[in-house]
Amino acid sequence: MKHTYSGTFLLLAAAALALLQCQSPSDDDKVSSEKLVTLTGNVINAETGAPLENVVVELRQVDPAQTALSGALGNFSFEFEVTENREVQVIAFKEGFRGDTTSALAVPGRVVQAPLLRLAPTTTAANNSGNAKSIYLYSQSSVGIGIIGAGDPEFAQLVFQAVDSLGRPVDLQHAAQVHFRILSGPGGGEYISPDSALTNGNGRVEAFLFSGFKAGVVQVQARIVKAGIESNPISIAIHGGYPDLAHFSVGPEKLNIPGLLFINLEDKITALVGDKFSNPARPGTAVYFKTGGGVIGAVAQTNENGLASVILRSGLPHPVHPVLGPGFAAVKAQTLDENQDTISVSTLVLFSGYPVISVNPSSGFQIPAGESKIFYYTVKDQNGNPLAQGNSISVEVEGEGTKASGDVGVNLPDTQSPSWTSFLFTVEDISDSVYVRPVTVKVKNTGPNGDAFVTITGSIGH
Repeated sequence: MKHTYSGTFLLLAAAALALLQCQSPSDDDKVSSEKLVTLTGNVINAETGAPLENVVVELRQVDPAQTALSGALGNFSFEFEVTENREVQVIAFKEGFRGDTTSALAVPGRVVQAPLLRLAPTTTAANNSGNAKSIYLYSQSSVGIGIIGAGDPEFAQLVFQAVDSLGRPVDLQHAAQVHFRILSGPGGGEYISPDSALTNGNGRVEAFLFSGFKAGVVQVQARIVKAGIESNPISIAIHGGYPDLAHFSVGPEKLNIPGLLFINLEDKITALVGDKFSNPARPGTAVYFKTGGGVIGAVAQTNENGLASVILRSGLPHPVHPVLGPGFAAVKAQTLDENQDTISVSTLVLFSGYPVISVNPSSGFQIPAGESKIFYYTVKDQNGNPLAQGNSISVEVEGEGTKASGDVGVNLPDTQSPSWTSFLFTVEDISDSVYVRPVTVKVKNTGPNGDAFVTITGSIGH
């Protein structure tokens, strides 16, 4: 009796231990599930759309390769392990049909649906193709992708078509091995996968271009090495990432406009937005603008060069800068970085006013016979700021035996610098006369800020 109780206890303990082991998977099992990929798909008749049963389906570019038969609904599935994203190839064969091939991107720990496989019934031998004589791009999923981590799709699908000398898609009996290569690119780690693949029953083959960490244009080419043929280069743009403050700037088209005099004068404001790799930020990045004077467009989106522009229009309020004073408008551009934090930069636009002219010495000056005199003059607006581009300043001197030199003809550039408000000229007695003669000096401004002049008088020959 005692012996029977002991045996029963041992059996119960063993069962409990086995149950415990079933409920506590090992670390190896957990790692295996993280690598496991389940690939499912379907096969149909290309003419009728009906499911095809008992189709031989091969899975390639995995180790080891696998084979399955499609079910009554044309369905099939594979399970395998990968440690990173990998392009796999699925090939379907059935007697009386032309085979088909497709590719799928296997992602660790995911269930992946393969593109539909379509098998066309075999008709006559006359419809069979010859060997591949040409290859071209059939389709591409996108003309542009984003760098890694930019939030945009990071890969593009490229489908190439191989045809024979009569332009017929090559069939499986004449399937060609197509190799893919990158001819040029930004060199940021971009790559194409797979390196090569076999054309399917429609003569098509596909590859995926994956972006790296740099923006730029990538050129891809497909080649059938044995036939000595290649496709035209295919260009795909890799766009940049999120805005980075160190690569964010803004500036006006015009530094100075007569905005205190007229409303609706236009000045284009452009923001240049780059990512942390010094590439243009991804197209469509929103940039917001605001101004301390006039009215400005609220928002613009960057183009492929990272540029976003709006129009600043003169009008109320007239700007008053806290440091530089009246006339200077601070224009600010803002956007969001990769952490969704607001980053901003600013620039200045000068709203200039009407011209104010002063000359020193003023009327009553005297120039000794045979000598000269220096005159200092200023041309600026009512706030002491320079006038806008397009204003011209001239100095006219009238008097017998006189000559003027120096800043007697000035064309103002587009500037905010006060150095373009102060000038000088010299009036010289070049006659042999010792008689006192009258001299008139006229300093005049003409241009978009308005016309103004100052006249002073004196004498020469004392």
